[in-house]
Amino acid sequence: MRSINFLIFVFLLLNIAPVFSQNFDIQESEPLKEEPVVGWLKIFQLSDGKTALLHITERDGFHVWVYSKERKLLVDKFAKPQFNSKGRLELRTTEILSAFDQGDELVTFLSIEEKKQPTSLYRVIIDTNDGKLKSEELVAKLQPNSKKVKNKFLVRHDDKSGNYAIGLYNATEFSKNKQVQLVFYDANHTKMTEAYFIPTSGEYKALRLVEFMVLDNQVIALVGSDLEKNKGTVFIGSLKSDHDFFYVKEKDFNGDQKLAEAVLKYNPQEKFIVALSLLTYAPDLNSVYGLYSSNLTVFDPESLSTKYVKDLDNPSVEVNYESFANTDHKYEGVPSDFHVNSDGTYSVIYERRFYRLKGSVVLASLLGDAVVSTFSPELRLQKETLVPKSHSLQGDISVLIHNDVRNEATKLLGSNQYKFLSYVNGAESNYLLYNDVFSNGEKIKESGKLALISGVSATDAFYVDINKAANNYDRTALFGKKAESRDYQFGMFSVADYDQESHTYATLRLNAHDGKTIQVIWVKI
Repeated sequence: MRSINFLIFVFLLLNIAPVFSQNFDIQESEPLKEEPVVGWLKIFQLSDGKTALLHITERDGFHVWVYSKERKLLVDKFAKPQFNSKGRLELRTTEILSAFDQGDELVTFLSIEEKKQPTSLYRVIIDTNDGKLKSEELVAKLQPNSKKVKNKFLVRHDDKSGNYAIGLYNATEFSKNKQVQLVFYDANHTKMTEAYFIPTSGEYKALRLVEFMVLDNQVIALVGSDLEKNKGTVFIGSLKSDHDFFYVKEKDFNGDQKLAEAVLKYNPQEKFIVALSLLTYAPDLNSVYGLYSSNLTVFDPESLSTKYVKDLDNPSVEVNYESFANTDHKYEGVPSDFHVNSDGTYSVIYERRFYRLKGSVVLASLLGDAVVSTFSPELRLQKETLVPKSHSLQGDISVLIHNDVRNEATKLLGSNQYKFLSYVNGAESNYLLYNDVFSNGEKIKESGKLALISGVSATDAFYVDINKAANNYDRTALFGKKAESRDYQFGMFSVADYDQESHTYATLRLNAHDGKTIQVIWVKI
């Protein structure tokens, strides 16, 4: 009887398959049949404890895997929306603008440019119980683009209420009071209200939708207006679900600088909204490094009144090694991500950024050393932690890419998806996860130089304890590997999902040994 019980125990142990890093318990799924290498990818931890993996490709449409609470595969299905055509997506003309879970649904918004037609926004809903297509619907169209100006959609979702909104920015619209429109939906996909963003005072010309967020029954939007080449103004507005108009106030975002990009977050501890804003004097708002300034602004969601403002300087950390030909030991970076921690503090993640160009075409984006700066609820700087790294990614990578992929889905291109940072506000500390080579730790000590990561086949996953790190390479191998081992294991951190309540981090792990396998893993952080 004891031997039978022992065999049952071994069977359960092998099927649940927990492994251990130095500090974290890890569970893993059975390997996928093949590594996803094209299209878009995202992981969702559902409210019922299940986990879904969504892979969208031109050829196959929507491929959905669903795992039980016990990490067993329940669903492995394909769904093929038609998009008013033959059902074929084109990577070149399609964008995934939002992908989120809603109860037992996966909801995806796709912006599709169609021949001789204005850009269309489709909503696709997949049932996670069986992986089947529940609905697809054309929900909005933009005005036609001009040769120089491109209109766009934005979609944002509130995890708590399930409400979401669609933003339409029609830059080609002649009337400036009809250039920015928000459409507000409840969790059942029923339209509650819609309104144009119209400032009632202040100087403005053409309007530009920069960012917005959904907070329960209201939408908070940041809208810029470029008055002159080097001058702009910013408006913030609130749309309630039972109103058909925006309440708008003009905001002072660091003088006359233009608001280029922003992130909006809600702080439930303080009950305030905080904006990370990237501002620039440059006429080109998106591609020129070195022209950004940035700040944090905390304001009340009801009155829209400002509580605190903090201009962000470059972190004052010493870079005592050479990276991207940096020899002066000074750190210069751009905010690339932003988080509100469970204790009410804020974390801004900086990265050094350079480009490899061919004429005006960006061939590669070089994302270098990261710094995590932690601020109090009143925006007082508490800690700065340097994380040495050096990654080369194909193409022009957006400045706020880490925030973008959490709203949208990760576009798979070469090995780009393995070269993302991932910040985790864990149960006992805060962590930064990334892939690197073991030898970089020794290179810094021996030669004072840091190797550039172009390919990832010989990398491993690491994490830095932000609250405890004391020096430049105070890091730990996520999967407990030893430096001399050649069994490389790295994570696809760009597609990850973290559940704050259970402190469970779900992502994909690629094992580069034994025929290269990839599997979903769940890490208790």
